Amino acid sequence: ECWKKPETWRKANPNIGVSVPESFYVREVQKCIDDPALLNNFLRLHLNIVTEQSEIWIPMDKYDLCEEGRSDKDLLKQPCWGGLDVSTNKDLTSLALAWKHPKGGYDMRWWFWIPADGIEEKEKRDNVPYRVWANEGYIELIPGEVIDQGWIQSKVLELSKQYHIQEIACDPWNNSAMMQFLIDHGVNAIIFRQGPASITEPGK
Repeated sequence: ECWKKPETWRKANPNIGVSVPESFYVREVQKCIDDPALLNNFLRLHLNIVTEQSEIWIPMDKYDLCEEGRSDKDLLKQPCWGGLDVSTNKDLTSLALAWKHPKGGYDMRWWFWIPADGIEEKEKRDNVPYRVWANEGYIELIPGEVIDQGWIQSKVLELSKQYHIQEIACDPWNNSAMMQFLIDHGVNAIIFRQGPASITEPGK
C-alpha cells in the first residue's frame, strides 16, 4: 500500500512539484485503485519499482480473501464448466474446471502440463521452478520435447467421467484435432478464442 503515499512518490521522483505536479500522482493512484490492471505499469514507470508482470488482473489482497473451496466429494455430482488451452513445446498446457458456489463465487480445479525435455532451460527462461512444482503436484511433466496431445486427451476424458462437465471452452489455435476428439467422445467442446471478442465480456 506504500504506492498510495506521497512520501513514496517523492522518493521515486524528487522533482515532484517542479516538473511533475503532485496532482498527477493523485490522479494516477486513483486510476490504479479503480482499475488494478494499471497498477504494475504505474509502479514501473512512476515509482521505479520492478514488477514481474506488466499488468495485474486480480490484486493478491483480494485473492487471499477467498475462502477454501469445497472438497472433491462435494463437487462430483455438481455441474461444472471448463477451459482448455493447448500449447506445443514452450508453454504450459492447462485445463481449468469451475463450479458455481452456493454462497457466491466459484470452486476451481486446475491441471497443468509441460514437456519434460529442456525443462532446465524453460525454468531459466520463465524464471519459475517447474521441477519443484512438479514434485509438489502442481503441474505434470510430460515425457518428450512437445506436448503429447494423446496424453491430454486421455486426461480430459478421465476427468469428464469423474466430474459433471457441461462444456469445455477451447482456444482453437493448435487445437482443432483435440476439440474434434473430445466431441467425438461425448465432451461438449466449444470455441473460445484468446482475444477481446471472447474474453472481454466474461472478464468484466
